[in-house]
Amino acid sequence: MQPILRSYLYCSGTRLEQHFDKAIHSNADAVIIELEDGIAHNKKSTARHAVVERLENISVAKPVFVRINSFDSGLAIDDLEALASLPLTGIRIAKVSCAEEVKRAAHILRKYQFKGNIQLMIESACALSNINDIVQADPMVSLVTLGEADFCADVFCDMDSRVIDYARSQVVIASRTADLLPPVLSGSRFINDDDFVTKTSLHAKNMGFWGRTCIHPSQIDIVNKVFTISSEEIEYAQHVIKLMNEAFLQGQTTVVDGDNNYINIWTKRRAERILFLAGIHIRGKE
Repeated sequence: MQPILRSYLYCSGTRLEQHFDKAIHSNADAVIIELEDGIAHNKKSTARHAVVERLENISVAKPVFVRINSFDSGLAIDDLEALASLPLTGIRIAKVSCAEEVKRAAHILRKYQFKGNIQLMIESACALSNINDIVQADPMVSLVTLGEADFCADVFCDMDSRVIDYARSQVVIASRTADLLPPVLSGSRFINDDDFVTKTSLHAKNMGFWGRTCIHPSQIDIVNKVFTISSEEIEYAQHVIKLMNEAFLQGQTTVVDGDNNYINIWTKRRAERILFLAGIHIRGKE
């Protein structure tokens, strides 16, 4: 089972010497090395080479992903072929527009016997309209996220508009339909506004997202806190599952707990989801 990650910290492909080791030793659950929008066009090749040189012969203690350039940029294939032999947890493809791009990426990665997975970024109205085909294009796809800044620029809406919540809901539903990991929320550019990061993370969590990318280390602990299942939640989820399993043995589909809460099959499924997000194996569900 793939790990359920809460926080992904971005690290520039042109500044690996200064930032990569710090990112690895940070509190982030994972690191994403940036080769796309955060890299000037005339430095793309240099950044790609630096990533290969830095990672080809090392083992790191946490998941590492690389965000590559889009197929429209003309650089995606070079990125994929350069990175496919590295011991990465996954490759995040920017600005995916159609299922054929996903299939092409997966074909290249398999040719080099890549062991990781593929994450996809939906960043345009066209991509969102094709999302079900995109996320189901290949079994290597493990997760999809909404690139909110680029999406807003494409449809000319504000970041706090209802359009964004509509797009988020489509990403959540498509991810569940394809049996992918829960989608990850985009990073916030407000690195000095802890309340905003907390508020927007909680909102996305309530919509079905799990985890967030961070553009600055100061955001990591906030994100980790929001997307951590508490010990009380785990204990109650286990209690619900135990009650329902006992009820099933007695031919019942509902039960009332000690606090007069009504427990049913839906409650049990929600409890199982909580344990899944907490990374706890559920016997009989594997």
